[in-house]
Amino acid sequence: MRRFVSIAVFLILVIASVSITGEERIRKADDTRHLSAPVIPEGLSDGIDDAAHFKYYQNDSNIINWREWWYANVKGDDGNNLLVEFFTFGNLNNPVASAVGVVMILMKSDGSTFKSLKSYPFIDYSLDYDKCDVRVAGDRFLEHGDGSYTVTYHNNINDVSMEMNIYTANRGIEAIPAQADTGEWMRWIIPIPYGRVDGTLEYTDRDGHHVYELEGRGYHDHNWGIFRMFALEWDWGEFTDRTDNASIT
Repeated sequence: MRRFVSIAVFLILVIASVSITGEERIRKADDTRHLSAPVIPEGLSDGIDDAAHFKYYQNDSNIINWREWWYANVKGDDGNNLLVEFFTFGNLNNPVASAVGVVMILMKSDGSTFKSLKSYPFIDYSLDYDKCDVRVAGDRFLEHGDGSYTVTYHNNINDVSMEMNIYTANRGIEAIPAQADTGEWMRWIIPIPYGRVDGTLEYTDRDGHHVYELEGRGYHDHNWGIFRMFALEWDWGEFTDRTDNASIT
């Protein structure tokens, strides 16, 4: 499913005028041109840097290949699983050379899926460089002072309305950064390796109106870096044990 997310947002970059619900070698960034990243207050993400990062790299000569996203998933107690991702790609100082939006996928217990993507040129959004507070066209990925998160998503197409809360059950971690020989790089943090989720998802399709109560295990990570789409490849998996509040990612 993460591959679908990557492909979907790649299409936005190619066809920037479409709203859906529905090469140059990279030179290593010159750190002297970067601003200093903020000091994260205690109590927010256990000191893990879950804020936005674009402005610290905006003068990089390869900023067109900027990628940053905030991702969360829910493994439902009822067998239904959900993922949501807020993404910012490209040179955010140039609306026609960037893509910002939200993608949501519901993977039902019967094997079917419902997918919704909201992204279009000049979409309204804001980023916070002190904490996780990403706003996209009225939706929000927000960290509270106690380390919990609230994520909302709405789309007029299919009347989608989703709101969920993620409560952490263990400490966040910083994963090993990825670096390619071409200078492309990515950092990855996991503020919530394991948590509990509650919330509600509603949408309408040709089969009628659907309501799902979101209850189950939650996970949240955050990636950012400068790399061409699909140039950095990785295999990703995430496993949890609810008996010990344990997670392997």
